[in-house]
Amino acid sequence: MKKRKYFNIEQLIKTYAIDTDDIAKVLFPRVKYPKQAFARIVSGEAELEYSQLEKLADYVGLSLSDMFEDQWKGYFKDGILRIKKGEVEAKFNCGGNFVSLYKNGEFIEHYVVNTALLSMKELLKKIESL
Repeated sequence: MKKRKYFNIEQLIKTYAIDTDDIAKVLFPRVKYPKQAFARIVSGEAELEYSQLEKLADYVGLSLSDMFEDQWKGYFKDGILRIKKGEVEAKFNCGGNFVSLYKNGEFIEHYVVNTALLSMKELLKKIESL
């Protein structure tokens, strides 16, 4: 029997600063009260269908597999490249050498890292070591 994979939708909302009103309308376009329908998903009273998971992944800018796996996920927001894994987030400017680290949304520290000389794998290792 294949093990079911789950993801924490509340964490996804927090991680990607999802506007719950907007995503409710995207996921429930034909429902009179999409906010209430989405609230049932968040509370665990109902589950998303596959087509809704696809819409959610597209809205966030992730693949479906990325939503279910605990790995670094990258996205752009407010002109800044951000990578996130669990409660740790690194923000950096693509042309510069500064990385800002956050945990649970709270600033930890700025670091100088020569991003131009590192591969993505090396950069992720460096961030994990910090």
